Amino acid sequence: MDKILIVDNIKNTELLRNLLINDTCEIYTSQSGYNALAKVKMFHPDLIIMETNLTDISGYDICKTLKESSKTQDIIILLLSSSDFKQAKLKAFEVGADDFLEKNFDSFILISKVKSLLRIKYLRKQLQEKYAQLEETNNILDTQLKMAQRLQHSLIPEINTKFGNVGVYSKYLPAMYIGGDFYDVINLKKDCVCIILGDVSGHGISAALLTAMLNNMIKNIVERHFDPDKVLYFLNHEFISTVNTNEIYACVFIAIIDTAAHKIFYSNAGQPSPIFISGGKTKELLSTGTPIGLMNNSQYENKVISYEYNDKIFFHTDGLENNFYKDDPDGFARDLNKILCESSDNELMQNILNQFYYGDVENKYEADDVSVIICSL
Repeated sequence: MDKILIVDNIKNTELLRNLLINDTCEIYTSQSGYNALAKVKMFHPDLIIMETNLTDISGYDICKTLKESSKTQDIIILLLSSSDFKQAKLKAFEVGADDFLEKNFDSFILISKVKSLLRIKYLRKQLQEKYAQLEETNNILDTQLKMAQRLQHSLIPEINTKFGNVGVYSKYLPAMYIGGDFYDVINLKKDCVCIILGDVSGHGISAALLTAMLNNMIKNIVERHFDPDKVLYFLNHEFISTVNTNEIYACVFIAIIDTAAHKIFYSNAGQPSPIFISGGKTKELLSTGTPIGLMNNSQYENKVISYEYNDKIFFHTDGLENNFYKDDPDGFARDLNKILCESSDNELMQNILNQFYYGDVENKYEADDVSVIICSL
């Protein structure tokens, strides 16, 4: 039931009460400003209809006081005045009144305004409740995303260690709490290390779930097939069978490093080509292949390159380029190769991130996830 407080002289309060009283309203009256403020604290009205020219306090001052308080600012206030219409109306809105009416009003206009103002009060309350629900939902979602972030970090930890004679140093930088990039380093057998880097289409929770699924698929397939092209072939087949749509796909690069033979076997399914660094020179590890999940029975190239002690491989997902060089691929390749050739082992990762990730750009996290791996041979 709506609560209405009428503040005016006795004659007018009774007149207004008779016009507005019905089964859906509780009507309270007051003939002075101080008494009106006391009744506001006591009854918490939804709507106040108030004369501006009261005997003790101006209706304008009461309106301003109520609107400046967080406890009463949502009360709808309709001011009434018999003074100069334009000046009184301007002053009413300056002190925060929700509406204004001349004292020689028609009863139909008053009732219409009251209904309209109470409707606004109802809609405002609904909006506040929706905002509160949304905030609660966002808090729950934020908590769940942070939990998912910790879980994904445990599944895709940053690496700074040696796998036999192969040193691996990685950085995982999701655009949001969780991302669609993934990588793994697997010891296959004596003297063989498998490095996997991938990027699932999309961002957020759905992409993160797919990264976990793809990582598990790859681990199972690599145990049975040591050739990178076969790993990608069977991964593509299994992914399509599981997901059953070509609207979701993943770009994946697989390198198998044979430390005994000093050879790198690799295949690519749409990932940016890693860069091989040897003797101060760089070379892209080029290999063609469609992303995982787009076509049945896709075939993949199996390439091989020999390496020497102290050579390196630099892996990255396309987010590294998208932050600053999305429209300048030549500039990206030029600046990246310069850093790869001129940086020492200790400063290489930091120089890469300073140039391509940590720069001053608004909303960089909206661009793409970024994953970087430096492999020392």
